[in-house]
Amino acid sequence: MKKAVIVFSIFCLAVVDSIAQQIPLYSLNFDNRFLYNPARTGFNGNPELYLMYRKQWLDFRGAPETRAVSFDTNFKRGGVGMYVFNDISDVFRTWGGYLSYAYHIPFKSEVHRLSIGLSAGLQDYSFDREKAHIKDPLDPLLQGNRGLSFDGSAGLHYYASKGSFLNLSVGLSAISIYATDLQFLNNASPSTLFIPDRHYAAILSNRLKLANEKFILEPMLVTRFTEAFNYQIEPGLLIGFKDWIWVSGLYRYDYGVTIGAGFKVHDAVKLGYAYDLALNDIRGYTDGTHELMLGIIFGKKKDKEAENEINQIKERQAQQDSVFNDMKEQQDSLLNIIDELSYQIEDLQYRIDSLESMEFEIDPESLKQLIEAGELIGEPDATKKKAEMDALTKEIDKMKKEMDQLKQEKDKVEKTVPKTKTDEMTEQRTRVVSEDDLEVKRGPALGDYFMVVGSFRIEQNSYNFQEDLKKRGYDAGVVYDKKRKWYYVFIAQPKDLKEGLKDLIKLREENPEFHDAWIHIMSRSVR
Repeated sequence: MKKAVIVFSIFCLAVVDSIAQQIPLYSLNFDNRFLYNPARTGFNGNPELYLMYRKQWLDFRGAPETRAVSFDTNFKRGGVGMYVFNDISDVFRTWGGYLSYAYHIPFKSEVHRLSIGLSAGLQDYSFDREKAHIKDPLDPLLQGNRGLSFDGSAGLHYYASKGSFLNLSVGLSAISIYATDLQFLNNASPSTLFIPDRHYAAILSNRLKLANEKFILEPMLVTRFTEAFNYQIEPGLLIGFKDWIWVSGLYRYDYGVTIGAGFKVHDAVKLGYAYDLALNDIRGYTDGTHELMLGIIFGKKKDKEAENEINQIKERQAQQDSVFNDMKEQQDSLLNIIDELSYQIEDLQYRIDSLESMEFEIDPESLKQLIEAGELIGEPDATKKKAEMDALTKEIDKMKKEMDQLKQEKDKVEKTVPKTKTDEMTEQRTRVVSEDDLEVKRGPALGDYFMVVGSFRIEQNSYNFQEDLKKRGYDAGVVYDKKRKWYYVFIAQPKDLKEGLKDLIKLREENPEFHDAWIHIMSRSVR
C-alpha cells in the first residue's frame, strides 16, 4: 500500500509538471529541430514530414503518451510549416495545432545565415471526468471539462558554415509567448484552471565532418526554462556515418539519460528510435520511455530533375568536347605563333638597340671632329667610316620596318584567336570535368562539385584573386585544369547539385561580381 501511494504521488507530480510545461517533450533532438524553434522552418530546403510517437514510463497506468506530425518546406527566402500533436496524461488530453513561417536573411558571404520565425495556433485541453476519481464533485476547479487557448512562439536561428569543422547552429526560441488564460467551461459559468507559463529554449550545436566527410560528430546542448526559471539542461552527442546511420546520447539533468539511433531506409525515408532511462527516484517504478520517429524527405522529384539535367549536361558535353578540342588545338597553334612572333620582335628590338648604340659611337658630328683634329688619317679612313655608318643606319631602318610588320602580324593573329570553351561556358551554369585533369594548387581538397568564380591563364593572377577572396571571408581555392590549361578560383563546394544550383543562382543575383560563376561537376558524380 505504501508503495502504491508513492507511485501515485510521483505520477501526480509528473502530471502536474506536464501541464505546467504545456509543450510535449521529445528525445530525438538531433533530427526534427523545427519543433522547438519556428526559425528553423524550411531551413533544410526540401519538404520534410515527420511522424512521432512517444510512450513515457511504460509501466505506469495512464502515463504520458504523445503523437505528433510536423511538416515544413522552404520557398524563395522563407519557409512555411505546420505542427499538430496529441498529448495524453491520464485524465488530461491536449490537442495542439500550429502554423509557422520563417524568413532566412541572406548574406553576401555564404558562411553566415540568420533566420527569424513565428508560429501561431490553438491548444485544446480536455479533462476526462469519467476516468478521474473526484472526492468532491463540487470542487470549483473541476467543474468544466474542456478549455481552449490561443498560443504562439517566436525564434531566432544563426548558422555558420565554413569547411569541415565549422557548422555552427545557435537557436533561441520563446514558446507560449501569448500566455492566454486557459478556461475550462461548463453550462453555468467559466472557471480559470491555470495561466500558462512562457517557456524558453536555447539550442547550441556544431557538426564536425571528418575523414573526407564520411563521419559526423555533433555535440549539442539544449536548455529549457520557464519564467519562474524552472530549467532543464540536456548535453548530448551524435555520431554518424554519411547521414545514413547514426547513434546519439544525451543526459537530461535531474532525470536520466537517453540513447538514440537512426538510419535511412533510402534517400527519402529515415527511421529513429530513442530510449530514456530514468536515474532519479522514479527509476524503480518504470522500465523507461520509448520514442519512435519516421521522417520522409520529399526531394526525389527535384533530385530526378537534377539527374536529368546532369544527363543533359553529359550529352551536351560529349557533343561539345570534340568541338572544343579542335578549337583548343587551333587556339594553341595560334598562341604558339604569337609567342614566336613576340620572341622575334624582342630579338629584333635587342639587335636594334645594340646597333643604335654603335651608331651613336660614330655619329657624323663626332666623325667630323675626329677628321679635323687629325685623329683620322686621310680621306680614305673618313670615307670608310662614313660608309660603315650609312650601312648601319640602313640596317637599323630595315629591322624597324621588319619589327613593325611583325607587330602588325601579331595583332592580326591575336584577333583571329577564337574564344575558348571556358568563355562560352561562363554563360551556363555547369561544366563536367575529369578528376584526372585537375590539380589543386591551393585550398581544400575537391569534392563532387565546386563553384568557380574566376578563370586565369596566368597562375599568379589566380593566386592574387584567391587571396583577395580569402580576405573577404570566402574559403577560396585554386585548381589547375591540365587539359584546358586554365587556373580556376573556387569559393564553395556544394554537397549536391540541386542545392548548389540554388546557391549559384542566388550568388549571381545578389553579387554582380560573380554574375558569370558556374559549377564544375566531377565526372565521377555523373557516372
